[in-house]
Amino acid sequence: MRLLLIPLCLSLAACGGNPEPEADASPAATTPAATTAGATTPVAATAAPVAAPATATASRTLLDAYLQAWNARDADKVASFMADDVVVFDSLLGNLSNGRAEARSNVVDMYLRAVPDGQWTLRGEPIVSEGGFSYEWTLTGVNLGNWATYLRGKGQKINFKGITIVRTRDDKIVYQANYFDTNALGTQAGW
Repeated sequence: MRLLLIPLCLSLAACGGNPEPEADASPAATTPAATTAGATTPVAATAAPVAAPATATASRTLLDAYLQAWNARDADKVASFMADDVVVFDSLLGNLSNGRAEARSNVVDMYLRAVPDGQWTLRGEPIVSEGGFSYEWTLTGVNLGNWATYLRGKGQKINFKGITIVRTRDDKIVYQANYFDTNALGTQAGW
């Protein structure tokens, strides 16, 4: 099963993002180069890059900081990693949260309320690219709070696994999807 998830994660992590820049059809500007026997050879001028491209290293750094914020149970910090126009899907909720405020209220606050001592740990190495990352995780803790009005915490220890797929833009999360076995969580939580 795990081997099937890896190609899925690789292809999903590569989705979205900015398209390849189109080749400039205009002739390159030239500047004179060194002269040899009085002749000059034109050299194409290079423009300074507009913005440094994101790298897989930057994505990994973002992932590590994001998980640290979750494990510190700092809702403001967690939300600060999200773009204003972020879209978050969570399999427990079964719908999309649009925008940072809604994602914080529906997803971040829900997890921090339901499992106030929750610890997110990576299961193996994440898959990182310049446009995002995906990772398998385990969430452990004690279910003390409510996931929703109809899913109440009863003090049970929980330990369940899932996978998250993230797309980024300008070092912010623009899309996040959390998938896990909601039945396993329900069984552990006594629903």
